Amino acid sequence: MTCASCVARVETTLRRQPGVAEVSVNLATDGVVVEGRSHLDERLLTGESRPVARQPGDRVSGCAVNGKGLLLVRTTAVGAAGLLSQIMVNGRLPQLGRFKPPA
Repeated sequence: MTCASCVARVETTLRRQPGVAEVSVNLATDGVVVEGRSHLDERLLTGESRPVARQPGDRVSGCAVNGKGLLLVRTTAVGAAGLLSQIMVNGRLPQLGRFKPPA
């Protein structure tokens, strides 16, 4: 079973629970989208109030919140190497222009 199928099963189970209106899952690592399409809430990183579309080949960060789509993500950084950890250590976003998680 893949992580994507685990997430789908968890989300499906949660949606069946009384009183649950919306289910989304935070990304656990920085990575690159391999399969799927979704919109991610990246406001923690960018301050952008609207979700940002992501598709295969796009980079994603471990602190984004997935919208309604399902993404299969190839991990590129975890723990101290991740963007969120870098921000916590440095106290700010790297000067990269538009948000781009580390490759």
